[in-house]
Amino acid sequence: MNIARFLFLATLLAGGCAAYKDPPPPCAPPSAPATTEKGVYLQTARLAALMELLHEHYADEKSSEYDRLFEGALRGMLQTLDPYSVYLPKKEHDKTQRSFAGERSGFGISLLKNTDQAPRVTMVLPDSPADRAGVQIGDLILEIAGKATSVLTAEECLALLSHDREGVSLLVRRATEGTPISLKLKRTAFTLHPVPTNAQVILPKHIGYLRIDFFNAATALEFRSALKRFEERGVKALILDLRNNPGGLVGSAGEVVSHFLPSGSLVLRSVGRNKVLEELKTTVAAPLWLEQPLVLLVNERSASSAEIVTGALQDAERARVIGEKTFGKGSIQRILPLPEGDSVRFSIARYHTPKGRLLDGVGIVPDERISLSPRDSLLLAEQMQAFPAVVFPVGRDNPVRDTQLAAALAYLEKKLPETATP
Repeated sequence: MNIARFLFLATLLAGGCAAYKDPPPPCAPPSAPATTEKGVYLQTARLAALMELLHEHYADEKSSEYDRLFEGALRGMLQTLDPYSVYLPKKEHDKTQRSFAGERSGFGISLLKNTDQAPRVTMVLPDSPADRAGVQIGDLILEIAGKATSVLTAEECLALLSHDREGVSLLVRRATEGTPISLKLKRTAFTLHPVPTNAQVILPKHIGYLRIDFFNAATALEFRSALKRFEERGVKALILDLRNNPGGLVGSAGEVVSHFLPSGSLVLRSVGRNKVLEELKTTVAAPLWLEQPLVLLVNERSASSAEIVTGALQDAERARVIGEKTFGKGSIQRILPLPEGDSVRFSIARYHTPKGRLLDGVGIVPDERISLSPRDSLLLAEQMQAFPAVVFPVGRDNPVRDTQLAAALAYLEKKLPETATP
C-alpha cells in the first residue's frame, strides 16, 4: 500500500458510488463542486502529506508504515460519523460476509456496544464456548486480551476476539460480583440456529411460542418451518419473542413480517438525505397468518431488525407489543468493498416505520409496558435460554418470574375461545 492507493480511494469515495448495488447511497456525482472551502482533493493532499511526514520521521519505523497509517486514517474518518460506521480490514470484511450467510466459528456470544462504553453481552448460545467458559448475559467486557474495550469500536472488539485462533482472555464485570472476573475462551465451531428448536413450544389453549435470537440468512426458513408445524398442530395464537434480539439482515425481517400482513404491505422506509431511498414491502408467504391473535415480546436489548418487525406489525395494528422500550438502532449501513479486499461500512439512511416513526435513537414503546429491574432482566435473559416459554421455572436457582410472558399469555387467553388443550 502506498500514497497512490490512498489518493485512489479518496477519488473513489469523493467522486461516485459505482461499487454499490442499486439503490446507491446519497453522494455527489463526479462533476460536483468541492463541498469544502479548499476542496476535497486539497484536503486529501494534506492528509497524504501528513502520512508521508510520519512515515519518514516518526520514532518507530514499524508503526509508521504506510499500511498502518492508512488503516488508522480510515478508522478515524469513519469513527467521527457514528458508532456504526467503521473500516473493515480484509479479515473482518470476510468474517462479516460469512456471518450474514449464517456461517459462524467462534465463541457463541452477541455484544451490544455504545460509544465510550464497554460492550455488554446480550446473548450466550447454549453449549457454546462462551457458555462453557462461564460468560453470562449482562456481563460487561472490560478487557479483551488485556486491552480496555471502552475506547474501541464494536468492530475492533470483535477483531480482538478473533485475533487468536486458540482463544482469548476476558475481564468482565458482573452485577452480582464485587470485583471483575477473568475468563478464558477457547474458539470452536458450533451450530448457529436463529430460531432455536427448544424455543418452539406449543402451550395450553393452542398458543404457540417462538423465539428469534437474531436475523440472518437462515432465519426466514427456520421461522417458516416452525410456523408451518404450528399450523399443522392446530395452534390458534402466537407469541413471538424478540427480547434480546440484536437484529441482523433487514431482508430477513421483511420475510418474517410477510407471514402476518398481506402481500405488498409496507414494512419500512429508509430515508437518506432528504429523500426516500428505499421501501421494503411484504412478499407472498406461506403459511399466512393474517387473523390469528399475535403478541410480540420486546425489551431494551431488542434492536435493529427486531425493531423493524415490531414497528411494522404495531403500525398495522396486527400485533400487541408487550415488554419494555426497545434499543433504538434504526440506521442503514452499506458496505463499500475496496480494491484490496477490505471495505468501509457507513450509514446512508435511517429507518422509518410505515407510519413514519423514526427508530434510530428513539426505539419503540410497547402497547403494554412491563418493566423489570436491571438485575431481573439479566437473570431472565439467561433463564430464557434454558427454560423458554416458562413463566416461573420451579427448581431453578434464583428463578425470575417472567411477567412479560405472563401478560402475553393472559392477553391471548382472553382472545381465544375455550378449547381443549392440544
